[in-house]
Amino acid sequence: MISRDFYAYTSEDLAASEFEQRFATFQGQNSNVLVKYVPSDFIRASTDEMATLEAIFAREEQLGSSNCGAAKAAFNAIVDLCGIFKRSSIHDVCNCIIKHFGPDRFHYLYHIDQSDNSDRVLCIKTGNDIQYDEEFYKFLCKTYGADLRDRIFFFVDNRNVIGKDIPFQLIYQKHYGQALFTKSVVIAHDVDDFSKIWQAMGRSRTMNQTEFSIYKSDIP
Repeated sequence: MISRDFYAYTSEDLAASEFEQRFATFQGQNSNVLVKYVPSDFIRASTDEMATLEAIFAREEQLGSSNCGAAKAAFNAIVDLCGIFKRSSIHDVCNCIIKHFGPDRFHYLYHIDQSDNSDRVLCIKTGNDIQYDEEFYKFLCKTYGADLRDRIFFFVDNRNVIGKDIPFQLIYQKHYGQALFTKSVVIAHDVDDFSKIWQAMGRSRTMNQTEFSIYKSDIP
């Protein structure tokens, strides 16, 4: 059951101290979360979902390069909050990743099976689709160690999986001392309810260690 103790309603006319207390409860252990809003108005003019995705790749790569002077992509997760890529298959996404980053930048593509909401990873080189379970996670850690986060891209369709966590994030962080999501891109575009955006950001269980780009339309 979802606790609603921290919900705040306009009709309650809460004192500032009470609102701050409820908001702190809502945040949980997360604080000083780094968020950058990015205009998403260009999405309206796009009729090609994969062209939109590639445009986001290019923008994020440019932001990463300007921030750290590195050509290496500075993010490894996209959360689609509003179904921008709903007509595209995970193989379409995989092909877009290969086209933009080349065949060796990422080795695996995490996704959620739309038929049963199970956790899957697609091998970018072979096209094999594998269950993302504890056994396979251990194989990935044995193969890549702390560099695992540089070899797996997380594509999260958030429309039908409210509250679902991406597995092994906290285990990875405890073992390697860093977040599994280096940076998470949240496609909020036409979503005005911030609680939904926050919930999408929550796909990263390590919010304090993960930077966020939130793509939103009509930014003042």
